[in-house]
Parts: sequence; structure tokens; C-alpha cells
Amino acid sequence: NNASDLIRSRGNRKGANMAIIRCDHPNIIDFIGAKENVANLKNFNISVGITDKFLDAVKKREDYEIYDSHSNKVVNKYNARKIFDMIISTAWKNGEPGLLFLDNINKKNPTPELGELDTTSSCAEMPLYSYEGCFLGSINLEKFVKEDKIDYDRLKIVVILAVRFLDNSIDAANYKIEKVNEMIK
Repeated sequence: NNASDLIRSRGNRKGANMAIIRCDHPNIIDFIGAKENVANLKNFNISVGITDKFLDAVKKREDYEIYDSHSNKVVNKYNARKIFDMIISTAWKNGEPGLLFLDNINKKNPTPELGELDTTSSCAEMPLYSYEGCFLGSINLEKFVKEDKIDYDRLKIVVILAVRFLDNSIDAANYKIEKVNEMIK
């Protein structure tokens, strides 16, 4: 959050960050309330990654297991309906946290051999793996309309150039954390 403030103070570019925690993480309660004070994490979107198992426990008003993220051992149990109600109440107050349906995004994971998708880009445009980032670009399609027809020849050239530009951006990027370099490239 502070790094994004620093970037903004050096110019007008705003940092975009996403923080996601699984519903079965030991810090889930603190995370849900992390943005109750709107001054906290103002450069972050936050979401809770929920599973089908969690939603089933919500429907049945049952407890569900909380896991240590390092050892993967059960360390506690929470009532799923109470946690879900906390999420809904906090989201109603300030619009966050959002929800990320982990099982759904992984059902359509095009590269499951890389692992499970567990996060998204900062505006949730695309699911990502841990340590992965995304390079986004856009093309203003309005600029390719002439006399109510799309100039597909010109659009094709711009798409090829835009993809090349984004590929070059990925190749030129160098991150301090080697796992980030590995995942992005």
C-alpha cells in the first residue's frame, strides 16, 4: 500500500493491487475487516477466495476447517455462516471484500499443470497463479470504424503490434523476487 502511495506521489500514475485470502486461512476474520476503515489499504482491492466446500457449509450452517497455510494442518474451525455473514456485512458497508470462486476458476484452468489459480489481476480481469502478474493493454475499437464498417486490415496490424508490445514488456520486466520472474515469463 505504501509503495503505491510513493508511486502516486511521484506522478499521477496510481498503483493497482489485489489482496486475496482463502476462506480457510487462519487470518480470515482480520482480513474481512481490514478495510472497515476506508483509509486502510486504499490502494488495494481485497477479496476472499471461497470454495464449494465452504459454500456447502454456509448452506448447512456448519463449521468448516481452518488450515495453517504452511503445514496444511487443521488449526481451527469456524462457523461458515457466521464468516459468510461477516463478508456480506462488510461488503455492504464499503464494497469489499469481493468474492473469488476458487473452484469455479480452476474448473476452466487452461494450464492446470502449473498449479491452481488462486488470485486475479487487480480488477479481476483474469485469474492468476501465486507470484504471477499480468500485463494489460487495450485497443480502442472505435478508432477502427469508418462509415459504419470495421477496418479489419488496420485492426489486424494493430493487434499484432499490441501483442508484440506486451510480449516485449514481459521480456523486459525484471523483478526482485525470482519466483515472480519465473511465473511471469
